[in-house]
Amino acid sequence: MKNLLIILTMFLQPNKVGEYTEKSLYQDMVHDSSPQGVKNAVYSSLMIQVVGEDNRGSMGTGNLVEIGDTEVDFSGDSIDITFKTARVVLTAQHVVDGAQALIIVEKNGNMIPASVIYEDKAKDIAAIVLHSEPTITEAIKFKQKRDNKIGKEVYHCGHPSIIPFNLSKGIITSLQGNHIVTDSFSLPGSSGSVVFGKRGDVIGIVVSVGFDQPFGLPELIEEVVRVSLIDYLDIQGIVEAIEHEQSGAESGNGNN
Repeated sequence: MKNLLIILTMFLQPNKVGEYTEKSLYQDMVHDSSPQGVKNAVYSSLMIQVVGEDNRGSMGTGNLVEIGDTEVDFSGDSIDITFKTARVVLTAQHVVDGAQALIIVEKNGNMIPASVIYEDKAKDIAAIVLHSEPTITEAIKFKQKRDNKIGKEVYHCGHPSIIPFNLSKGIITSLQGNHIVTDSFSLPGSSGSVVFGKRGDVIGIVVSVGFDQPFGLPELIEEVVRVSLIDYLDIQGIVEAIEHEQSGAESGNGNN
């Protein structure tokens, strides 16, 4: 009887079943024994296609995160900071700098128009809002652990060259103020990847800034990756920007 009820429920909700099946198909590609950081990196990864001011295209990476009851762990002492729930795609600012149009691509090829809602050029971090719901991409709860030290395992999923949605693993190899350095693999297309710890905590954003160049100039790095720490992300600013955009859209609709 239980199985029959499940089958009937599936037939009564065909759209949800199709969505669940497709989402499960992609999630099943990740081994069950994988750390939560691997699952978060893969499940939330998105490809960002950018059309710039010169109408030339470029590509980067972002990850869908949910900011709400934000959990911050100060070396074992967990503190929850409550904001209004918001879902954004976090990426590197240089990926979307000067963008005239943005298209977000999911693993199944679904394309979603989007726009930049927040930019921090100094830290090379940006937040993007989607203009329609994703079909299979999972929004990962934004949580932090302030234990970013040399030797900590890290994971990120990007699109290096012609290899889309490629997982990279490494460890923190150096601490440099507002940045860390890892020995994970990164090529063009990986910029903007959210870097996760083994337990699924958000560490930072791949910015791939060369050591022999001034900060803020993206450069190909094959052996090490520079990551902008997300410790001081202006979460409240992002939430307020989203609310402002939503209220503006509602006001515009009311004038039509």
